[in-house]
Amino acid sequence: MRGGRRFRIGSLAGPVGCGLFLCLLLLIESLGHTIPSPPCNAASASLEPSAHVRTAEKLPAEETSPALREVAVTIGKGGTLSKAVAHLPLPPGIGAEVPSWFSGVVDLRALQPSDRLSLYMAEDGRPVRMRLFKGRLERYVVELDEGEGRPKAEAEAVTLSRKVILVSGDVDGSLFSSFERTGEGPKLVIGFAGIFSSLIDFNTECHDGDRFSVIVEKYYDGDTFVGYGRILAASYAGKAGSFEAYAWEDGKGLKYFDAAGAEVGTSFLRSPLPFYRVSSRFSKRRFHPILKHYRPHLGIDLAAPAGTPVMAAADGVVVFAGWRRGFGRTVVIRHPGSIRSYYGHLSRFAKGVRKGAKVKKGQVIGRVGSSGMSTGPHLDYRIKVHGRFMNPFDLRFQPKSRLEGKYLARFRRDTALWRSVILDKKGKVVLHVDERQVLGRPEDWLG
Repeated sequence: MRGGRRFRIGSLAGPVGCGLFLCLLLLIESLGHTIPSPPCNAASASLEPSAHVRTAEKLPAEETSPALREVAVTIGKGGTLSKAVAHLPLPPGIGAEVPSWFSGVVDLRALQPSDRLSLYMAEDGRPVRMRLFKGRLERYVVELDEGEGRPKAEAEAVTLSRKVILVSGDVDGSLFSSFERTGEGPKLVIGFAGIFSSLIDFNTECHDGDRFSVIVEKYYDGDTFVGYGRILAASYAGKAGSFEAYAWEDGKGLKYFDAAGAEVGTSFLRSPLPFYRVSSRFSKRRFHPILKHYRPHLGIDLAAPAGTPVMAAADGVVVFAGWRRGFGRTVVIRHPGSIRSYYGHLSRFAKGVRKGAKVKKGQVIGRVGSSGMSTGPHLDYRIKVHGRFMNPFDLRFQPKSRLEGKYLARFRRDTALWRSVILDKKGKVVLHVDERQVLGRPEDWLG
């Protein structure tokens, strides 16, 4: 078999087979709870692979070929592909051409010290194949004995094991430390918090005793964990309320909806900072620490380390980016519905943030600082609605969309299994295991 030439990539669109559901149902039943089995043609869309994940078809038996000898070299610290090639036993004049074979399919400037280049040779020493291993998700192959013409690298599928697991627990301390106690990494908790970022601020509304659950894909190369795929379902219940989210393809990409079919996430983030503490609240009469007299404070001060990224609270257009008296470096964004958001005391603006620039919800627009009249690094965050400043934490926005009719019926059918599992099960449970051939980084990859 020659590198990636013999891989056959299966279809994305086919529904998950009955066998997968039976495995899930038998597992759940063995745990003490039985869920009615849906019909095979109503398989959950959330189990289908994402756009760059393919299910391998059965391959024909390979023809017998002589064994090849592999010579491998790592890129190394401060290394380049050209330097690595110099350590391979290639014929004179060939080494200088190698980078051009790969440059069309991979960014050679992004190679890491642990990345590896392998040369495969026949018994007579003739070079047959070259393969570049970039991390555990990317692999590129060049065939060197396929007739005339300049060799050219092609992306090659990587076979990984995918586990769909349920992780749940109780909050004790912070959400980060609570996830950590389950044995999961920070990228999962960041993805989890991001799903509910328009509904709950985990910096101020997360309390001991609150409960979280998440169903997520985890990818492995053998026994080595590679990264998190999609979050398929998530729930959070506590003093701030109960929230559910289920991944579903609505024809415009993967989105999250609650059990009633309302899209999880409004047009605005609950907070423009990933982490902070409230150092000053919205008030009509606050004692100013520098001016030493009482005056209105029509925003919220969010203290955070200097350099913390500041995100746009919603989609909009920058109407001001510059110095604004006591507010120092300030960005003002106009949003639909006669709403404006203000971000003051920044240390610097993000690249491209200027008057007239369009920004997206969650886009970094600057960094926390202490410019203007300020006693320390923090963000002065304000929202004006129809010309009137409002407490940002008191505002509630409508869902961005709602499923109706046949789409709502299909969504409820597709996600019924996940909802039953995430609401009824506790602890850490492996729900499903399969193999996937991954061509590059999967969509909705958490890392």
